[in-house]
Amino acid sequence: MGDFNFGYYIDLVICVDATGAMSPFIFELKNNADKLFTSILELLEQQERRCNELRIKMIVFRDYRYDEEPMVETKFFTVDESDDLVSFINSIHAGGGGDIPENALEALALAIRSDWNSDRPKSRQMIVMVTESPALMLGERKDEPGYPEGMPRDIAELEAWMGFSEAYLGSEAIPQPENIKFTRRGGRLLLLAPCAYPWDTLSEIGNTYWEPVEESNGCSDVRWEDVANLLVNMI
Repeated sequence: MGDFNFGYYIDLVICVDATGAMSPFIFELKNNADKLFTSILELLEQQERRCNELRIKMIVFRDYRYDEEPMVETKFFTVDESDDLVSFINSIHAGGGGDIPENALEALALAIRSDWNSDRPKSRQMIVMVTESPALMLGERKDEPGYPEGMPRDIAELEAWMGFSEAYLGSEAIPQPENIKFTRRGGRLLLLAPCAYPWDTLSEIGNTYWEPVEESNGCSDVRWEDVANLLVNMI
C-alpha cells in the first residue's frame, strides 16, 4: 500500500457573506478564484505534507427576509472541476442584506451537515466563515420563504452538531446527530468575523481559530493568501 494512508483528504467549505457591503472581499475572492486549489496544495507541498484529495464547496448567504437569493450552496468541487468553481465564484455579486445581522448561522449549519469524506484516513472537514456582520439568532427567520428545514434550535445545539461539546436544553442532552459527518478529530472552523455575537461565543469551541475583522468594512483587509496560510496551519 506504500504511503497511501499517510496523505490528507481535505474538504473545505467557504461560507461567504455576500451582502452589499462585502464588495471588497467578493472582489478579492474573484481575483483569486483560479488559485483556491493551488494556493492550498502548494503550501502543503512546501511543508512536505501530502494531500491525496482536496475538495472545495461554497455557501453564499444573505438574509431570508430581505433577499431573493438568501442562501446558495454548491456541491464539493474537485481539482478537476476547478473551472466550475471559478465560474461559480465569478457569478457572485455583493448585494442586499437589509438590516445588519445576516443568516450566517444557518450557512454554518448547512456547512456542518455537508457530505464530508470523513471516513477517509487523515480526513479534515474545514469550514471558513467570512463576514463583516453579527448573525441573526437561529430560527429568527424560520417563517420566511425558503428557510432550510432541520436547522439547530439554538447555538448550543449547533455546537453539538460540531461534535466538540454536548449541548443541553434544560435537562435534555443533545448529542451530535448520527447523519452529521463533521468529526471532533478532523473538524476545523476558521472565523474571519467581527467582535460580535455569535463569533465571540463560537471562538471558544475546540479546533476553532478566530481572526477578528473590523465590523462594517466589507472584510477589506482579508487577503486570500492569508486565509490559505491560516487554513493550512490548522490542518
